[in-house]
Amino acid sequence: MSRTLSNTTASRNGKAVEKSLLQYMGLSHEQSPVDSTLEGHPLEIKSCQMQIIDSHNSNHRRSGRIVFEPEQHRYLLEHGGIYAFVVHVNKVVHHTRMIRADLVKLPDFSCNRSVPWPTARGWLS
Repeated sequence: MSRTLSNTTASRNGKAVEKSLLQYMGLSHEQSPVDSTLEGHPLEIKSCQMQIIDSHNSNHRRSGRIVFEPEQHRYLLEHGGIYAFVVHVNKVVHHTRMIRADLVKLPDFSCNRSVPWPTARGWLS
């Protein structure tokens, strides 16, 4: 599978997983910098595949990555927001975690930043 096709599939699967989580939580998608609001706090859902094919890796696989957008992250920080991380395999959820945005350990960044999901899981300990 080409990297472009893999990214397209990941994006489509991510949108489906995010929609399912909003539905499960009884929330609606909002047209704002983030996905929704949970108990008055902005909520951004980030999802990724548990593992993806990566021909540049020696074992041809690697952990999926959560992509952070600087504008969303700043918005969440300024408004006491929350991230929901969802790790799935072909849209079947395997892990979910929620974390306050101020606990996400990212350096200052001005363009999208991706982090392997096991790294994000470590922020919760």
